[in-house]
Amino acid sequence: MKLQAGIDIREVQQRIGVGKDEELRESEKRRRYLQGFSRLITPVRPVLKMIDELPTAAVNQKEDDPVILMTTREFDQPYTGFSQRVFDMVMQEALTVHEIGHILYTDNESFKTYLGQVDMDGPGSKSMFKRVWNTLEDGAIEEQLRHEYDVESEIFALNSNLFENDEIGHVVDEEGDVKEIRFSFIQAVLLGLSDMAVYDSGKYQKLIDADNTDLQMSGEQEDLDLLNDLTPEMKSVVADVKSQPNSEKRNERIFEFWEVLQDYLDDAEVDGASESHLNDMLDSDGNISFGGDDSQSGDSDEDGGDGDSNAPVEGKPDDTQNEFSGQVREANELNRQSVQQQVVIQVQQASGDDPVDGQMPGGSQIDQEAAEDAESGSGDGESDDTDGDENDEGGLQDGEMKPEMEEQYQQELAQEAANLDGGQAMLDEIEEFLEIIEDAAANAGQQQMGGGALDEWRGLTLDIPEGDSYSEDRWDNSVRRGNRLARVFKNRLQWNQRTREKTRQRRGQFDVRRGMIPAARGQTDVFKRQEESQEKDYDCIFVLDRSGSMGGQDIRDAEEAIGSLAYALQKVGVNTSILDLYGSQARLALAFGQDMMDQRKVMFSGDTSGGTPLAEVVHLARKRVQGEDSEPFMIVVTDGAPGNRDKYINELNNCNFPVLGVYLTNSRGSHAEDENYFHRTVYVTGQEEMDTALMNLAQDIMF
Repeated sequence: MKLQAGIDIREVQQRIGVGKDEELRESEKRRRYLQGFSRLITPVRPVLKMIDELPTAAVNQKEDDPVILMTTREFDQPYTGFSQRVFDMVMQEALTVHEIGHILYTDNESFKTYLGQVDMDGPGSKSMFKRVWNTLEDGAIEEQLRHEYDVESEIFALNSNLFENDEIGHVVDEEGDVKEIRFSFIQAVLLGLSDMAVYDSGKYQKLIDADNTDLQMSGEQEDLDLLNDLTPEMKSVVADVKSQPNSEKRNERIFEFWEVLQDYLDDAEVDGASESHLNDMLDSDGNISFGGDDSQSGDSDEDGGDGDSNAPVEGKPDDTQNEFSGQVREANELNRQSVQQQVVIQVQQASGDDPVDGQMPGGSQIDQEAAEDAESGSGDGESDDTDGDENDEGGLQDGEMKPEMEEQYQQELAQEAANLDGGQAMLDEIEEFLEIIEDAAANAGQQQMGGGALDEWRGLTLDIPEGDSYSEDRWDNSVRRGNRLARVFKNRLQWNQRTREKTRQRRGQFDVRRGMIPAARGQTDVFKRQEESQEKDYDCIFVLDRSGSMGGQDIRDAEEAIGSLAYALQKVGVNTSILDLYGSQARLALAFGQDMMDQRKVMFSGDTSGGTPLAEVVHLARKRVQGEDSEPFMIVVTDGAPGNRDKYINELNNCNFPVLGVYLTNSRGSHAEDENYFHRTVYVTGQEEMDTALMNLAQDIMF
């Protein structure tokens, strides 16, 4: 990106990835992180977009590469105890994982085939089928994700908070923490399927408990009897669907369950058919669309309702409207028997029963010994760190996450926050330089209108590079050397900042120990004074010549030398920036306040090209530190003369801070005239001499 007069700062913000007062969950940095995260666990390359208006996530795979749409909303956290910033990351990661599961494992075409058959079953049927399918398919893909990837904790965090926050039924009375909730028949079925297949909230057990008065059927005893009669079939479909790796077969099994459910809905007193509806969602342009489709939908299910979507609970994606064209995978990596063993435990617990006769719900046999291993947390695919106080949703404590997950997210968030801060530092620096560039253009325009000569800085620009690759070994080497050098600087700074006692002064406190005899002899310098330390703030600007003549070992030596010194200076609190010259252009390689880690791909690229426009870069640096309450100095590493000698000398004379030069050359004599190009010049012939020269120059300025 090139900074030049007239550029829109919003374009710069978009490229850098942050904006003023931007939340991490809304940032371009988060978008890039989530997109990179999604590509680590998928054979395809999803594109991830952040959409403020979306209530949750969605996916659209009409093209070859799927598009994941991610909400930037702040979710409530009734169950876990993360800080809000950590929780934001957890939820967005979990939603990304969830949608990846549908990309990998959901056969959207066969689902639509069955949906077309449901369309003829009467008012409300289509929407009810969608909600049943979405609930069961969510359970299936999340089960497969848990076994194939290390995402158990993320899925648990997502479901525990959303299910604790959503009642599914109608709240008819609320007093304190106690709520009276009434369920239509379809709502009760969805609650049961959710507790068995997705997350066991414990509410279904309460609903089918005749002694419970808080959660009850709207159709009272008749509908409760029907629900108890249907429960075995619900257990069976959950067990079959969650342990079935083939998506087309899952859809077939869900449709079989739907046909059974229809008979019960016909007999129910309060079936809830009129409550189901599609979820209208806004796209990025404010148009009404459905799910992952980013165009306005013409699908208008005739039945209205009270729910927000066809998802199990509010906040989970409504994947009934997603568009797919990719190849669906079978979860062949799964050990189906192991999955069955885990499924039967959750199904039986959610319905308040114990496993009977070693059978899966529906009658299929399971390995009872393996099931017991699974129940204790030691079976295939499960960790062995559970105990009796933990539930079976990943062996996690109620209301808590595993300590290692909390630590993991804190580390990831710290790194992301550092990246965001680094991006903000770069953006702040860009705004400073853009003002310098705009002022140069304005001054040139005023001189032209006055009939004078054009300002010599007309057309001033500054490139903002984006590195593609770098030498990790040279970066690591610079960090090691920088840490050693930082310790030297720290000791020197501590010594210089001590309060020192000065003796043999003509004013101050009489020096009893040293002044008695000299005073008797008539000497007047017999006093002592305490001299306070003079702490200074320094701004160091490095300029690295990347012209074509610096190619090969020279640029590699220069990168490491500057890198280690810049790293050391940052460690001891010196404000450090790096400008370089590449392609005959000035570039901002490291902004003041930016961590070097963020820019290592630029700083250790080994790139060289073009000439040496030193005048431009010194002008930009001089204007940048002008008026700052600090002690600035500049160190230039180059192998040749500036491109425009007169222009450069004029700019150097305008600098009221030291400009120090390190010449990389094999012959001092060939650069004798270059003594005039810097306030102090040092000649070096290789990396070791360059390291020493740079360190000594910095120490001479600061100490």
